[in-house]
Amino acid sequence: AVAAGRMVVGVCGGYQMLGRTVRDPRGLEGEPGETAGLGFLDCETELAADKVLARAAGEWVEDATPVDGYEIHMGRTLLGPAAFPVVRLHERNAGPTDEPDGARNAAGAVWGTYLHGLFDRPEFRNRFLRRLDPAFRGTDPRAAAQFKEEQYDLLAEHFARHLDVPRLLRIAGLA
Repeated sequence: AVAAGRMVVGVCGGYQMLGRTVRDPRGLEGEPGETAGLGFLDCETELAADKVLARAAGEWVEDATPVDGYEIHMGRTLLGPAAFPVVRLHERNAGPTDEPDGARNAAGAVWGTYLHGLFDRPEFRNRFLRRLDPAFRGTDPRAAAQFKEEQYDLLAEHFARHLDVPRLLRIAGLA
């Protein structure tokens, strides 16, 4: 896909794998060592015991489109000179910050981020899909929100049908 000039996107572990190397010197996910990445991004990741768990918000660096989501990862990724941040975080866990996130190559066709949920926001999702297909008109945010609610309702019906919800609530101390 990269050789054909297609866009390749990685989120979290996928982002880490797009880089040159993933190091695990403490053996947090197996034997201590390092693994070669795909080498599509000029970055290296080192796994660390402290896990990042955070809600985050900011903007897409290229055009200031608002983005938000959450981070849940082990490790820090350091960018080399041929990698460029894709997101500028302004808030993490409801507190102000000013940090870069993710990386892209010079052409912008390969990029990654730690920000899960990036595509949930209609403004960013539509912007991304328009880049893939300039004729794309966008999705109606209200329709997307309604679809999401319908999916949650289906999931709740599934749980109600297949779980003893009152017993589960008692076990959790909620009933």
